[in-house]
Amino acid sequence: MRAIRRFTVLRISLAAVLAICCLSCGSETQPAARDANSAAKDVWFEEVALASGVDFEHIRARKVRYWFPEIMSGGGAWLDYDGDGALDLYLVQGGELDATGPSRAGNRLFRNKRDGTFQDVTESAGVGDKSYGMGCAVGDYDSDGDEDIYVTNVGPNVLYRNEGNGTFIDVSAQSRVDHSGWGTSAAFVDYDNDGRLDLFVVNYVEWSPDREIECFGGGNERDYCHPANYKAPAVDVLYHNNGNGTFTDVTVSSGISKARGNGLGVTCGDFNGDGLVDIYVANDGDPNHLWINNGDGTFTDRALITGSAVNRHGMAEAGMGVVAADIENDGDLDLFLTHLRNETNTLYLNQGELFEDATVTSGLSVPSISYTGFGTGVADFDHDGRQDIYTARGAK
Repeated sequence: MRAIRRFTVLRISLAAVLAICCLSCGSETQPAARDANSAAKDVWFEEVALASGVDFEHIRARKVRYWFPEIMSGGGAWLDYDGDGALDLYLVQGGELDATGPSRAGNRLFRNKRDGTFQDVTESAGVGDKSYGMGCAVGDYDSDGDEDIYVTNVGPNVLYRNEGNGTFIDVSAQSRVDHSGWGTSAAFVDYDNDGRLDLFVVNYVEWSPDREIECFGGGNERDYCHPANYKAPAVDVLYHNNGNGTFTDVTVSSGISKARGNGLGVTCGDFNGDGLVDIYVANDGDPNHLWINNGDGTFTDRALITGSAVNRHGMAEAGMGVVAADIENDGDLDLFLTHLRNETNTLYLNQGELFEDATVTSGLSVPSISYTGFGTGVADFDHDGRQDIYTARGAK
């Protein structure tokens, strides 16, 4: 991925797979391609979560009320919070969705002990937010050389400032980024190229318990509603970094407020090759947004005109996870999105001025149509010089 402007995309969006860092991407020397037959026989991955000490159990609304946020929760990020060169793991918890108080469980931070195991340092680090969590983003927003954490919630979001001594401080309110909506994903991104990381927050639905409605499935049994039933798509939020530890909400002045959607995923990159970082948002059931950076502090949504708002049939899909990567190795960023079952996951290939829906021709249609896709990641898993795609799937 070309990094023409400085930005940090969230490592794991809502309910996403752990992000994969391709350390050799863009280098002149690539690992030798494996023989196709031998590669097929190799076991690429081994499950080691419990053996490594990552005993995190995600909790999602044990008491089922059919409140809409119960349908999803949980994200996480790899980060080197203590600067020892080893990636640590932060995981976002759901819990009981209770309007009268926080969940009993909380987010957890696992420190990489550099011997293949992890240690739970949540309490000592001070990052165990107990809200109903959704996702998180990692970035050095205060430019002090260590990584900070932003957590999206159903309710006020949280910004943890890394103190550089193994601890964090909740600076959400004083930094003015404690948005109280239903935040799902987020990304730190220096959209104005001033050397400071700004913050983009994706919101889902304007929801509260008193706005809940009853919905029923095909068998006339109580079921969760579709986001369209609420008729309340949310506006995403863009915060400008003031350089003094605070942010200014520039959602209106930047033009971001001109569009609404049931947003779930976000990815950033220079999609049109003009040297400016753009922002792409995957919406659930609404057309996606491609916010093209105008270079003057404003953005224009060009998803529809570039062919990346809806699929090749003109249909908006249930956008969940999204990742930007150079799938074709042709020097520009393509887009891959995961969707609900009975919809395909979708691959948009960047053709310069336009995106081409190449889902069918790439062979990604049939394998994905029977499953709900959520998190996704792109990396060269088999070291053959080509980008592969991983998706975390749900119900069939």
